[in-house]
Amino acid sequence: MRTYPSHSSRLRRRVISTAEYASSESDVSSESEALLAPRGEDILVKWKRAVTLLEVMISVTNGQYSSGTEGVQKDFHVSEQIATLGQSLFVLGLAIGPMLLGPFSEVVGRKVIYIISVIVFGLFQITCALTNNIWILVICRFIAGLAGSVPLANTGGTIEDMFDEEDQGMPMAIFSSMSTAGPSLGPVVGGYVFMKLGLPWFFWISAVASTVVLLVLLPTSETLAPLILKRRARAVRKRRNNDHIRAAGGAEDESILSDLKDGSLRAFKILFTEPIIFSMALYNAFLYSLIYMFFTAYPLVFQQNYHFDIGQTDLTFLGFAVGSAISVLAQPLQDRYFRQQKEKNGGKSVPESRLMMSLVASLTIPIGLFWFAFTSDGSTSPLIPIAAGIPIGFGETVLFIGIYNYIADAYASSAFTALAAVNLPSPAVGGILTHVSIIVYAKLGTTWATALTGFVSVALVGVPYGLFFFGERVRRASPLAREMLTLRDRVNDSVRNQAGAAPISSLLLHAFYP
Repeated sequence: MRTYPSHSSRLRRRVISTAEYASSESDVSSESEALLAPRGEDILVKWKRAVTLLEVMISVTNGQYSSGTEGVQKDFHVSEQIATLGQSLFVLGLAIGPMLLGPFSEVVGRKVIYIISVIVFGLFQITCALTNNIWILVICRFIAGLAGSVPLANTGGTIEDMFDEEDQGMPMAIFSSMSTAGPSLGPVVGGYVFMKLGLPWFFWISAVASTVVLLVLLPTSETLAPLILKRRARAVRKRRNNDHIRAAGGAEDESILSDLKDGSLRAFKILFTEPIIFSMALYNAFLYSLIYMFFTAYPLVFQQNYHFDIGQTDLTFLGFAVGSAISVLAQPLQDRYFRQQKEKNGGKSVPESRLMMSLVASLTIPIGLFWFAFTSDGSTSPLIPIAAGIPIGFGETVLFIGIYNYIADAYASSAFTALAAVNLPSPAVGGILTHVSIIVYAKLGTTWATALTGFVSVALVGVPYGLFFFGERVRRASPLAREMLTLRDRVNDSVRNQAGAAPISSLLLHAFYP
């Protein structure tokens, strides 16, 4: 997230005395403080627009391809499984991208990664529109997925950069709702684009959208606090002609290659060594895969059982979007509970309190799945199975928010690496299930294939409930989470001991522990 994806010992090196900066303390601290708080109203508005447009563009592009699978089969003369590779490889790119783009964003800054990714994404949309070779199409879709993974890799960090801990809930809720609603809106857009304009216009529209997002991104400012501090230190160094002035905490001494290596490799390691990360990654992968499963289920149900055309079938995905929108209304309840628990804990955040609404959401997922499974045989009004998407969309969005915020709180300075580990399996599993669901639904039928997924969701209810009630105990038994608990206690003690001390220390601690 906001901090460098490195071992916590690096954070200890950053939380240091300010004596060595005494000669430049007033300049660096006073000038950096304004820069390290990129939260002016104008800046916030620009970033809200940019991130919103970017997330909508990527999510819709992700989902709309499912509407054109039939067109890919006809235009390129390939089987359904080969045509579906364009979807699954795009999702695979989303899985791999955060491991590359996330660490880079912690080193070179958020804005650069956003801009480069949008440019690459747009260029490969143009290539997809022009090609008449299926393998070029699927390879370009994969590369577009890599570039399009920037919201997964960057947006959580951008939100943490710009909002205080108590205020992050609603921005994260909006981001998560777009992540869930976007793939649902994609088929709605894609279905009618395919019917009226043809397959290439899927990609031309995405290319135009990329240009719009790029124009909105250009006037934004950098938000990564350590990078801004490093730039400010460089400016002060040059102005004073003093090479001894360095960015607080030694951030300038870190090697880019070392940062990238640590951030990428540690995510794989903690995925299998941290019980919290593994269980959350498992649940996150299941939630992420649901929408891709329904890309297979909905055409079967509504075209075969209800005789809908492609455009009408794609409109049925709006149930998920409605559920995602409703989830945003629940966020104030979650935020209020979090603040109450923080006050009871002496002003220290309680990570488990981030999961309160997740307890409800984890139950709405199986309710929606069983609802859809046993009302989709064509014997009822089509509105009934469509409405089943509402509790599923609600549950997915609330759970995504809970998972992200819980991991960010529990893993503190290692939050970026922990979130990368949680996200790692999700798009890969989603891509695989894009193909597997075709076989499962053909073998079991829509009722029992969906019911089977419902039974899995019932088993996974234990993840949020277990962590809500026993999370602190699990954290103390987990190597990295336990280390973060100890480190946070040390930093809190340092804050108390240095009350009224040099501004740089306060600024540094605020940058890493808002």
